[in-house]
Amino acid sequence: MSTDEATLPAVTDPVAAGTTATPRRRFSAGGAVRWLWHAIRTNKVFTALLAAGALVRVGMMVAYYPAFGYFIDTRAYMLAAKNWDTDPIWPFGYPFFLFLLAPFERTSVVALTQHLLGLGMGVVVYALLRRRGIARHWSALAAAPILLDARELVVEHHVLSDTLFSVLLLAAVVLLLWSSDRLPVWIAALSGGFFAAASLTRTIGQVLIVVVLAYLVLRRVGWKQVLAFAVAVAIPLAGYMVWFHHEHGVYAINDYTGRYMWARTTTFVDCDKVDFTPQERALCPLEPLGQRLGPDSYLWYDDPTDLVRLYKDDKVYKSFATKAILAQPLDYVEVVLADTLHMFQPGWHGPQRTECVHDLWNMPSAGSGDACSTTLMVKPFLPGAAAAGGHPANWKNKTMRGYGTVFTIPGFLFVFVLLFVFAAALRRPRSQHGRENLDVVFLGTVSVALVMMSLALSAIDIRYIMPLMTLAPIALALSIHRFRKPAAA
Repeated sequence: MSTDEATLPAVTDPVAAGTTATPRRRFSAGGAVRWLWHAIRTNKVFTALLAAGALVRVGMMVAYYPAFGYFIDTRAYMLAAKNWDTDPIWPFGYPFFLFLLAPFERTSVVALTQHLLGLGMGVVVYALLRRRGIARHWSALAAAPILLDARELVVEHHVLSDTLFSVLLLAAVVLLLWSSDRLPVWIAALSGGFFAAASLTRTIGQVLIVVVLAYLVLRRVGWKQVLAFAVAVAIPLAGYMVWFHHEHGVYAINDYTGRYMWARTTTFVDCDKVDFTPQERALCPLEPLGQRLGPDSYLWYDDPTDLVRLYKDDKVYKSFATKAILAQPLDYVEVVLADTLHMFQPGWHGPQRTECVHDLWNMPSAGSGDACSTTLMVKPFLPGAAAAGGHPANWKNKTMRGYGTVFTIPGFLFVFVLLFVFAAALRRPRSQHGRENLDVVFLGTVSVALVMMSLALSAIDIRYIMPLMTLAPIALALSIHRFRKPAAA
């Protein structure tokens, strides 16, 4: 062990046979700052990656000031933050985040805060892996994707909920994985609170709660911990549902789930084969099979017939989707699997609108050749913030564009990482390093569930893989570490 590793203050749990556990230290802000300063002084690789991550984020703020704005989501988030009400489509987690930043009255503050959160995620990934006994260079490399990936930088620069969701999800997961032995009740409850906050930021987080409960049961943390987690999740969600009911008359997180599911079925549903009611049959797309629009076109008002606003009651759409999926389950699975393949397929270009959505996550610059480009929010912090037209070419955005062409992680690499993670879990039986085996399977399952459920309920969008920038490297580092350790007797 080197001198610097010997003096590292309690960031790893001794895991080799015969070692004696170091005394536990309570968390404090001062201790965290001292630990970070120690890591920066003693780990040149981590220091270089962290500095590079900070530098490219400064480049984003300079080249694309103040922030990106393209989606109708952005305006809806700002309106909800201003009026302090619930939106029927998007939950209130991200508007609350904007509400906290609203006194600054600058959209640039949102982008800057999200970039700082991106750097913070890199530090947390490094800290977790050091805590779990991973070598310094592997821990630093695991933090590299979230620190340097160009697509991650673009997402952080958008006034969208994705960065906040990734932060909350990472915090919830790290709390569960931080210690290699027992899980205190209050930590389980705190993790549940973060999962609830993530679910109120992006509704896909609700799916992950089931995965976490299964993980806690298999880990045998104790009934008090499982109960604490469940209660910490349930109370915020139940409270929000009551508030949502007060404003919209429905106990739910949003009133658009049925429409999401309906839009997903529009590409394959054969209405002649399904026993729809007359009310449901009115939602059948008019175009024949093979000439249908994309699901996002039906969902986001690009359909000339405007079927998505035909009924106010979301239950009609949910009923339509349920019947369509039950009547054509193989077609539904085929559509989801095909989009999953396209999500990670190198160089794939779909229909024009899908291609446009993909190009939105590239670094924009004039003459880039993208199908469409994200726009800048040129007005102050306002719900109706207008967007500037285009990106006149200059050395700043050309430089960032060049960076993006080199430092964007191909999606298929995550496929190989997850395949390795699950294969490694099978390679070493549960009797050998059972807890670590369970941890990597848990991280892999959360990653797969995030992507698959997003595609099962909505149209293809490359930003769905953003949380994998932290989860997949952690799983990979833990998997490699298991092979470097001697098997348990």
